[in-house]
Amino acid sequence: MKMKSAIKILIVDDAKYFLKQGESFLKRSICDIATAGDGVEALKAIMNDRPHIIIMDYKMPNMNGDECCQIIKANPEFRAVPIIMMANTWDSDAQEKCRLAGCDDFLFKPIKKADFFRSIRKYVNIVERAYNRVPCEGKVVYSFKNFKGEGKILDISEEGMFINSIYSLDVGARVDALFKLSPLGDPLKACGKVVRVVDTLPGNSSAFRLGMGLKFLETPDEVKRSIIDYKRQRTLAA
Repeated sequence: MKMKSAIKILIVDDAKYFLKQGESFLKRSICDIATAGDGVEALKAIMNDRPHIIIMDYKMPNMNGDECCQIIKANPEFRAVPIIMMANTWDSDAQEKCRLAGCDDFLFKPIKKADFFRSIRKYVNIVERAYNRVPCEGKVVYSFKNFKGEGKILDISEEGMFINSIYSLDVGARVDALFKLSPLGDPLKACGKVVRVVDTLPGNSSAFRLGMGLKFLETPDEVKRSIIDYKRQRTLAA
């Protein structure tokens, strides 16, 4: 999964759980995310994606993190790219190998979100969201190629919105949206890209809703003004 931005982050781990955890931590951030399953894949991803920072697990198949780190740091083209290694606090041997390989920092498993961002922000200025979102109960009709669906807007900002719908599209799909911020509001049009999909709920949690996050790509000025005015009204009414 990739999201358009100036900052590019590469996450490397053979465990899908930790890849998804990293993506989950960064889902509200303004950054591009690339992933790799081991050191060999990471070296290819570095050449293709040219990340600004790398978060890498120590123990992986095919090539461990310290080996991959050593190769990266030996390359003058990528030597300055910060590498944060993920390791266990009790594995002092792994930590020593990573230090000798030239890693810049450590994250210790299990990883906490606060520690994750604290470590990243030592090297890049990452923002968790450019615009605050407000709750919304507006209706939306969205279309992608020959498909058309309907849903409810759960929250919205000048940057995008989350659509509650059982018919979610794939991440990366370019969507045309026709929506109202309130039942009596004027219809608004915007073009966006799907950047997040929630298609399964964790247990019976009510904190999640099925649907998809849409990031606006082309938003007319009058639509932006309408959203800003709506946010101001909701904030004053809160």
